[in-house]
Amino acid sequence: MTVEHPSTAKKVIVNNEEVNQLQEASGVSYEEATSAYMASNQNLEQAMNILTNSEEHSDSYKGMVNQAGTQTFIGPQVAPGRPETIDLTKDKDDDLEKAIALSLQEAQGITVEEQDISRVLEASLAENKSGLKRKRGDPWVRFVDPVNPYERQRQDGCPVGLKNVGNTCWFSAVIQSLFHLPVFRQLVLNYIPPVNPPDEQEDDYCISFMTELRILFALMLGSKRKYVDPTRAVQILKEALKYNGSESNPGNQQDVNEFTHKLLEWLEDSFKVRHSSNPAGSSGNNPNPVVELFFGNSNVEGVYEGKTFSKEETFGAFPLQVQGYGDVHDSLEGAMAQVEIEPVGPEGAHKSGQECWFTRLPVVLKFMLSRFLFNQSTGRAEKIHERFLFDRVIFMDRYMEGNKEITRAYREEVSKLKERRAMLKNSLEKYLKYGQGSKRCPIQNVLESTLSFVLSTPPSGDELNSDVDMKTPISGSPTPTPMNTTSSIPSPCPLSEVRWSPAPRNVTESEVAVLEECLRRWKLEMEQDVKDLNAHLRETEEVISTIYDDAGLKKLPYRLHAVLVHEGQASGGHYWAYIQDPKQEKWCKFNDITVSEVTWDEVAQESLGGYRHVSAYCLMYIDARREGCIDSGSGLQELPADLQELVDKDNTEFENELKDWDEKQSIKAAAKENQCKAIVPRPDIVVDTESASESVNMSENDEGVALNSLAEAARSLGLEEALSECCIQQRTRLERLSREYAPEHPGDVRLEHFAIYLMKCKAPESTISLAILEQIVEDIRTQEEALLMVKQCGQNQLNRERESGNLEYQSWKEKYSAFQKVNSCFLTGLEHLHYNRSRKALPYLVHACYLNSKLFNPNNSGQAMSDELLTHWRRQCFVGLNNLAVQMFGSSDWTLVNEGLELVSELILPCIPKLCASLYKADSLAVEEVRKCWCNFLSSALDAQHNAKLQEFLPKLLDTTVDSTPDIKAPPVMRPPSSRDLCDRYVRTMELVGLEATVFTT
Repeated sequence: MTVEHPSTAKKVIVNNEEVNQLQEASGVSYEEATSAYMASNQNLEQAMNILTNSEEHSDSYKGMVNQAGTQTFIGPQVAPGRPETIDLTKDKDDDLEKAIALSLQEAQGITVEEQDISRVLEASLAENKSGLKRKRGDPWVRFVDPVNPYERQRQDGCPVGLKNVGNTCWFSAVIQSLFHLPVFRQLVLNYIPPVNPPDEQEDDYCISFMTELRILFALMLGSKRKYVDPTRAVQILKEALKYNGSESNPGNQQDVNEFTHKLLEWLEDSFKVRHSSNPAGSSGNNPNPVVELFFGNSNVEGVYEGKTFSKEETFGAFPLQVQGYGDVHDSLEGAMAQVEIEPVGPEGAHKSGQECWFTRLPVVLKFMLSRFLFNQSTGRAEKIHERFLFDRVIFMDRYMEGNKEITRAYREEVSKLKERRAMLKNSLEKYLKYGQGSKRCPIQNVLESTLSFVLSTPPSGDELNSDVDMKTPISGSPTPTPMNTTSSIPSPCPLSEVRWSPAPRNVTESEVAVLEECLRRWKLEMEQDVKDLNAHLRETEEVISTIYDDAGLKKLPYRLHAVLVHEGQASGGHYWAYIQDPKQEKWCKFNDITVSEVTWDEVAQESLGGYRHVSAYCLMYIDARREGCIDSGSGLQELPADLQELVDKDNTEFENELKDWDEKQSIKAAAKENQCKAIVPRPDIVVDTESASESVNMSENDEGVALNSLAEAARSLGLEEALSECCIQQRTRLERLSREYAPEHPGDVRLEHFAIYLMKCKAPESTISLAILEQIVEDIRTQEEALLMVKQCGQNQLNRERESGNLEYQSWKEKYSAFQKVNSCFLTGLEHLHYNRSRKALPYLVHACYLNSKLFNPNNSGQAMSDELLTHWRRQCFVGLNNLAVQMFGSSDWTLVNEGLELVSELILPCIPKLCASLYKADSLAVEEVRKCWCNFLSSALDAQHNAKLQEFLPKLLDTTVDSTPDIKAPPVMRPPSSRDLCDRYVRTMELVGLEATVFTT
């Protein structure tokens, strides 16, 4: 939404980056996020509270609109010189946003200088803003363990997740990728801390971290919990970062890359400290296992100002640039192939250059993808979202020093091929962008246009001489005299001199024939040239892509083990990891506590870049030749004794927690059975008509007994316990009711209760519990003191839930309200149809289909009504109404004829595009049947008036364009008094129209 404001208004500078992050975290529109940001005086936490509380949300907007001083957005700007505009296309249904925009409509623009100032302030504000890195779920609240321990129980064969303990998804992604390297896991589990504590604080951090990592790995291996808590290990890392003078919080991508490098150093130092603390008799030449696994060596050699040099380097995670490169090999070539070095001395004195070769590759080869750059104009880092391809298996032979002679020869050949490719592209561009200036087009098009010009003929003489018919004055009429004419007005040139279209003025048939032959031949030649160039270009690309497919350069295969992914911008976001299980040949997604199996297509979609703001930032490959060494295996039976004891103790504690939960539930069930019965504000649905009346008569007594039981339970068990027991009993009753609904029953069980609707939609358990609690509170209408206290207790729980900003529950309530509205609209239309009021019925049935389509979710069929049921009755009404209109049109009474045509114009024609767009073949067949009915009149004997009317509207009936007819106006839909009333109405209406209505509800 773009809104311009008067220059005298109070200007509020909006930080676009913060608004974007606020929008991403809350899931609202940009305009809504901006409004909340303004209403909170640029306080992010308050803005989020506004967005997560519907009442505060609305009040904040109202307060903002009614301020005395108009506020000014500095966000998406209108081009200078353009009039004030309000763009409301982003949120069609948001009347509140429209009201805000219209209230600020009388506006002027913001100067370029003011925008520049705002950008500077944005940059300064962005430097120290923290806490915006979101995690899945609620981005502002730390994850809270579910009360039910069974929700925290590990499934058989499923890996263990890591709990997010406050912006630690980066830690989970890195640690999971390392844990699932069996050889490294075994190293960590068998790590023995040194006997003598180190003197250096840095070494102390390393040892403490390794000690906690052992415990963490042991629990990840043998725990019966779905996820474990890494708090201690994370705290040690953060303390070590502070000790090293780093103030960064690993929340942005650059800091995570630095953390990964630092982590490898700590791991190396941990084993270095271990070796240095060994007794004197130990060998001092034992290789560091972490170095063997993760660190490689490279040799940089070249010539600098005429002098050769060679330098050996060690690397842990090899950096790869993304910008300007298409895949891993392109970036590796750019990093390692010979590049020129700028000399210090006079230019051209000596050529300087260098190239890099790997001398030893680690078992685990890590590539850190540099997906960020520093924007000099904005003064902050920005993420690169370009696509960057990588293969599941890569061969590293061409980068090894032992193959440098072969590689150099291939690189020289590739260089020539790339030059050839550049020449071909340049030549092809001359064909495809022919001409001068900015407006260029393919040469074939130019020749085609020229040929069209040559073949065009000038208009005929009659056409040129046609002019406005000027009547000759009638004899006897007064002839104008020179005094009566205005001689100062020049007469326009005759139209016969105007050339209406471009065409040759003078051209002979022989000239046209020659030109036509030449142009057609040249056009074919140019098309062939372009075809040849494209063929040569494809051939060159193929040679470049396969030039290294040499058996001698395929001896060092590396298999992709893990892909670490980042979602967001350079300043923050969310992290997770994709890790391959080579034994089961599957990929798993490790997203904090959630571990799920995914396909390679899903991995590629969220890793290669160019999809939303998700892309890989780290690739971890494993030497495929040493798979056996890597997969050494470390089952639970191989745990050291101390870790085995720790895991057993933790599992025992968790098993006891499960037992305590079961015992508590058993006690509650017994108390519920003996002392507390469910509140039954109405009887269960009884399909048997003979027992239905008896059940209805008993309902009032049953409700009174249930309320008395609840009051007694409140006095004996306490308010919260009694309310909890009542909710459990009500849940059991609703589940039984949902199961007992027979398929042939004419009702829809989802209308029985909001909670049943949630069950059918597979909503979260917490949402279902809230719905049951809310209904119980509403059903308590007595003035008895005990029940009033229970009601107040339940109301307090609901208020706390509302204050916590539970947007999910509010969203489900809105869906159920929409579901009830669809049913109400459908039933109204069905009732009109039953009583032969098709003209009133069709708008309701059409509107019900439209509302249901907005509610429909292909992944959750329980959210909406049966689309087949709705379209069936819409089609029946459509065909019936058309038959009525056809009958009226055939009448000799012109009042009926006009009324029939009015039915067609107002209802039949607007309904046709909707049926044509339907997925059901019966709808399109119905449209064809309707058109056939009207086309049959063409072969019948109609009088002139009927025929004229038919010819007038028949083209509209046959028109297939959607926008050719106005839409049917939405009818008024009354909100049902209660879900109970709507449920009863549904049954009555279905019984009215017969069993045909129930066919589609199963």
